[in-house]
Amino acid sequence: LEAIASFDQVLDSNPKAEMACINKAMCLKEMSRYQDSLATITQAIDINNQNEETYCLQAYLYSCVGDLDRGIEAIESALALTPQHIH
Repeated sequence: LEAIASFDQVLDSNPKAEMACINKAMCLKEMSRYQDSLATITQAIDINNQNEETYCLQAYLYSCVGDLDRGIEAIESALALTPQHIH
């Protein structure tokens, strides 16, 4: 919980702190707080929609909450950014 509070402090002072969003989302995921993590990783995507790794985490989180269609959309967004990974 200390880490999450620290990331919240960073985000309070700089709402565009992408890495704080990503790290907070990872902490929330580890706590099985998938909905909160999903909201936070979506915030990171809103800040920077060119990071394929955030879309991969978003896809995983969508699968955790049972929204496979949106998970597939997130994977497709990641692949669109890195077409060299398509075989």
